[in-house]
Amino acid sequence: MLKAIAACFASVAVVLSNARILTADVRMDDATKQATTRALEWLARKQNPNGSWSTSRFPQNTAVTAFALLAFMSQGHLPNQGTYGPEVAKGARFLLAAARPDGYLVGAHGGNMYCHAMATLALAELWGMTGDDEIKPVLKKAVDLIIRCQNHEGGWRYEPAPTGADISVTIMQVMALRAAKNSGLFPTSISGTATTTPPTLCTRLAARTGRSGTTRSRRNSWPTRLPMAPGRAGTTKTSAPPTRRPSP
Repeated sequence: MLKAIAACFASVAVVLSNARILTADVRMDDATKQATTRALEWLARKQNPNGSWSTSRFPQNTAVTAFALLAFMSQGHLPNQGTYGPEVAKGARFLLAAARPDGYLVGAHGGNMYCHAMATLALAELWGMTGDDEIKPVLKKAVDLIIRCQNHEGGWRYEPAPTGADISVTIMQVMALRAAKNSGLFPTSISGTATTTPPTLCTRLAARTGRSGTTRSRRNSWPTRLPMAPGRAGTTKTSAPPTRRPSP
């Protein structure tokens, strides 16, 4: 399930990297609002006592928890703010407690770089919206781990080491890095190579093979390595960091 969701992000990212995005005034109609309300009610009921969320395959998982938190935050619920403020606060505490000494956000039940990236993204959004100082050191270590684990082609794979490169795993790391940068955690620099090389990897792989996927070698199909143009610090344009709200 996690890989399927990540693959969707990967496909969208490749398209968006080659398209001009037009913005419009998007509003939720009443039916969508009602569906969203019921969905959040359902999510709140499914929260575990320790603040996490689970699926049958991934119990007390940091990625599943991050997805749930993002759903609540998208509707304005923050730690101890809004109808589901208590649930968001418990979920945030679970993610913070899931951090290992090296910054890896997988918790006691384990996980992989998918889980780490989604947890990092959720914490970046929480930091950007609340400015909670308890989040900052955990988020910084999580981002540092992502940067350390980027391989020579500009990508990431399942484990926290600079080995192979998988497109869906890579996209998740880029999303986490962008969220951290937009949050104001790194106002002047996350390495330009870290954020600009992965989209190049995606588009060049798709152009060369006709599809997006892993850069792991497959006979007569995937290249073992793609020649990469060096990234340059400061070439990624970012929007202004969101206005922080006071910590609860």
